[in-house]
Amino acid sequence: MKQAVVISLAKAHRDNRTSIVHCLRLKFQRDVGEVRPYGRPFWLHADGNKFIIDNDFLRREKIDVGKVIVISNNVCYLMNTGDYLSIPKVMEGIKFGDSQSAVAFRGIDEAFPDATIYDGSIGQDLPGPDQSHALVSVLEISLKDNNLVAVTRSGEKITINNCSRNNYQDSSIQVVELSIRKPRSEEDVGDLILVSFGSKPTDQGCYWATCEGILLSEVSTEHDCYKMESYPRGHCLIINNMCFENEKLNRPCAIHDEEKLQSLFGNDLQFQVHVENDLQNFEMQQICTEYSEKDHSKCDAFVCILMSHGDVGDKIVGVKGRTIGIEQLMSEFKTERCPSLAGKPKIFFVQACRGSLEDKFLRQGDESRDFAGLTCDSTLASSISPQESDFLLAFATVRGYVALKRRDYGSFYIQALTEVIARNHNKDHLSDILTAVNCRVSDALNQVSPTHSTLRYKVFL
Repeated sequence: MKQAVVISLAKAHRDNRTSIVHCLRLKFQRDVGEVRPYGRPFWLHADGNKFIIDNDFLRREKIDVGKVIVISNNVCYLMNTGDYLSIPKVMEGIKFGDSQSAVAFRGIDEAFPDATIYDGSIGQDLPGPDQSHALVSVLEISLKDNNLVAVTRSGEKITINNCSRNNYQDSSIQVVELSIRKPRSEEDVGDLILVSFGSKPTDQGCYWATCEGILLSEVSTEHDCYKMESYPRGHCLIINNMCFENEKLNRPCAIHDEEKLQSLFGNDLQFQVHVENDLQNFEMQQICTEYSEKDHSKCDAFVCILMSHGDVGDKIVGVKGRTIGIEQLMSEFKTERCPSLAGKPKIFFVQACRGSLEDKFLRQGDESRDFAGLTCDSTLASSISPQESDFLLAFATVRGYVALKRRDYGSFYIQALTEVIARNHNKDHLSDILTAVNCRVSDALNQVSPTHSTLRYKVFL
């Protein structure tokens, strides 16, 4: 039995059902008194001796970059330990040519002596058991059309397919240059890419290299995105009012939204999810106060999702009819009341109506749209915006209009939100994701979903 840390998850294979998992072995080093990675990267095998793992399995077991797992000698997955190591922490244990550490190489020629660089592409006749994967130090990285263009530490210019499933993907024709930490010394490995050769040769009998992971020791030297490395990422508080004293106001279909949100934030996004159902107005205040008083110092973000009926004055309705203002709930997480969330993104999603109007310009003749059985979540009339930096407030609908839901489906906004985040969170930041959500909701039934933000950087969930 050995331990290993996941350093890369490749892009999905086989119609998005499976992924490649790359690991580094871990061992306890007495001289430093802690566990450090060592050896060369290897593929984590699943049942049946395959190097690809079902994505549902990955989500269910919460396996992601930085997760520490237990393996057997034949590299079969056994159990999830629940431990997590950030990539910067892992990189502290990577050295050039040190048998006691994870090993990195200064260039392709050093890592793969049998490989040849052809106009930037890297090919070799035989991958070999010890020449399949290597961490290579780089001085420059640019992304374009799903390709990675890099300059290695030894000055080699390479252009290879980027199969890395992380925040560093781009399918645009525009060149995106990543911020690279410059090595502090000759022995400092700097930032790295994981270069891998396929398990099968091409028709020409050659094995071609791809980039399976990009390991940056700092999230961004330009501070263009919030740090999102902790495990769990943070707390996700879901308040879902479904059963009201006035039974005519009951929202039974909201259970579909709740289930989707729990799965997304708890499994895919690695938040610690807490659900509160059927609260009165003062109880909503109490639970927000409770979470503002928690120590969030080891967390990178906070998410609050409010689902209920709305009332005039930007208020959420409790189960006995009394209301609480959204701004009052958000104010609990301002810096003066919750200092451990200072400088960290605080994200609020609100599923509630903001008026009694319905858009009369629904497209006609589209058989794919079925508006039978649609209901709304009362009114939430006026508009508020966050009054402090690092907040994002997203509404299901604009001021004055209803937010529609369906008994057998849930709300259109929450269903679209969960589906778009699940599909794009590894490559798109939250603002772009919410634009896509708005597009989907408005295409479905002309309901527009606005966002008010004082975020200073990009959020990659």
